Amino acid sequence: MAEPRDFSIYGLRVRSAIDLRGWPLARGSAPPDVIIRLEPVAAPPVVGGPYSGRTLVEDGELKVVVRGVARYGATGGELI
Repeated sequence: MAEPRDFSIYGLRVRSAIDLRGWPLARGSAPPDVIIRLEPVAAPPVVGGPYSGRTLVEDGELKVVVRGVARYGATGGELI
């Protein structure tokens, strides 16, 4: 996995472990507003065909599952 890089978009500094192609790199060394990590997310089951989705809020974490695409988790307004 690549070393996380800082990007700047919509006035936010985003530190991401995923290459966000097309996003401009951030300048300087300020702390990030948002952190994107790549790690497993325990997600609820999804009923339906490809691209069916489900959203769940559990223990302060937003979990989003899109069948055949990915699972996402977000907490505290700053960690994805």
